[in-house]
Amino acid sequence: MYLAELTASRTNCMSRKVGCILVKDDYRVIATGYNGTPTNIDNCIDGHCERCKGIKKEGRDNCICIHAEENALLIAGMEAQGCTLYCTMSPCLNCSKKIIQSKVKKIVYYE
Repeated sequence: MYLAELTASRTNCMSRKVGCILVKDDYRVIATGYNGTPTNIDNCIDGHCERCKGIKKEGRDNCICIHAEENALLIAGMEAQGCTLYCTMSPCLNCSKKIIQSKVKKIVYYE
């Protein structure tokens, strides 16, 4: 979990600091992910997210950030299959569906 916490420190989201790592049975880290804006999009922390700035307060659809779990799964690709996913918070419903579809075998997170 320490590596997931360390990864969370890299986030560029104003509202949440979430980190995630995918680990194989032999303890090799396959991918890391943190929540933040997609590549080549201005960072949320620089005031470019309407939800985090408070302009649009409701609905996650207004946030431009990719979740930590999504980032890790995108980087890992097919290698995510059979991994253990460690995350600094409980995955949301959409991330949970992606985790299941990626055939991750176990999820560990803080309550």
